[in-house]
This record gives sequence, C-alpha cells and structure tokens, in this order.
Amino acid sequence: MAKQYIFPAIVSKTGNNYGVYFPDFPGCIATGATLNEAVYQAKEGLAFHILGLEEDGDPIPAPSSFEDIKLKFNEVLCLLDANVDAIRKTA
Repeated sequence: MAKQYIFPAIVSKTGNNYGVYFPDFPGCIATGATLNEAVYQAKEGLAFHILGLEEDGDPIPAPSSFEDIKLKFNEVLCLLDANVDAIRKTA
C-alpha cells in the first residue's frame, strides 16, 4: 500500500505569479503563472523532496498543525499531498 503524505502549504500571489512554500520543508518552494500551475509544481516538488529524504534514510517531519502556522498578509493556508510512488516510478 502506498504511503500518503499530506502537509500544510502556504500560497500567496505576488504580481502576476503565485508562490507556494511548505513550513515543514524550508527551501521547498514552487511558483507558477497560475494557481493551478503553482500547486502542481509544489506537489511535485514536495514529492521529490520527500523521496530524497526517504532514499537518504532521513526522517520525514510530522506535519505542522494549523494553529502553529502564522500567516502573513496575502497568504492562504491549504493542505497538499505528495504522490511519492508516482515520482519513484519515473525517477
């Protein structure tokens, strides 16, 4: 059975682009010209990031709770899933 990962993500719009980052994975960010593109890139980036942690034998952090995440102006909190098995098959 596939292991499912779901983590909080923060989405913001700056100018004409959207950005997504994960509080639990510093440096794991994505951007896109549309919201759909940014979310797609973020989910793929998260899956690659987690796959790398798995392959290196590093621990995968527990998702932060919504209550612990402080949003800035123009940010929205959501949950995104990572399909690590799909990435593993293509890597």
